[in-house]
Amino acid sequence: MEITIRRDVKVEEKVNINFPYFTKTEIHNFFFINEKECIKVTDFFDGFSIEYLTKYPESWLVAEPSTKDEFISAYKEVNVEQINLFNKIFIEPNELPKT
Repeated sequence: MEITIRRDVKVEEKVNINFPYFTKTEIHNFFFINEKECIKVTDFFDGFSIEYLTKYPESWLVAEPSTKDEFISAYKEVNVEQINLFNKIFIEPNELPKT
């Protein structure tokens, strides 16, 4: 009798990372400055953020490789969203006539 056996095999390998380094996921773009610092840009359906972090999980390093240009594009897009939100909350209401 012949049967088929499916086995999941985990492979572990060491990889050298040269900084600066860029990766991305569906909603995140990462810029790894060095072993301890990174900037994370998050843009998803109900929120956005730009964070500077002094600790990050190694799993972020193995996300899909990205480029400096992709990171800058994502950063600029979220930065514009933040500026627009700031203006909507703090600037525009002050322009309304006082009643």
